[in-house]
Amino acid sequence: MMNYIRQIGAQATLGVALLALAASGGFAQSADAQRGQLLLPVSQQGKGNVQTPRRGISQQQVLDRFGEPQQRYSTVGEPPITRWDYSQFSVYFEGDKVLHSVLRHQG
Repeated sequence: MMNYIRQIGAQATLGVALLALAASGGFAQSADAQRGQLLLPVSQQGKGNVQTPRRGISQQQVLDRFGEPQQRYSTVGEPPITRWDYSQFSVYFEGDKVLHSVLRHQG
């Protein structure tokens, strides 16, 4: 039952995000969009050979290996989530540990 509730919650979150993107003009407005088809812009997400921090390492280990980030964002939420931006990727921390590393959009 809990997995089902989590799945419904994730789908609802995605639906809200897509609605917000559509309302902000983030989707192409065309005859296809008016017929119920959403056109998403195609672009590259970083370069394929970029090394990023792996899940579970500490903030200090990230600093030691990758240096100071270009920007650090304030911690938000509970559990505490922090984001650091480097030139080609962003790192998301839960507390002091890497949760995810993602390549940054390269338009």
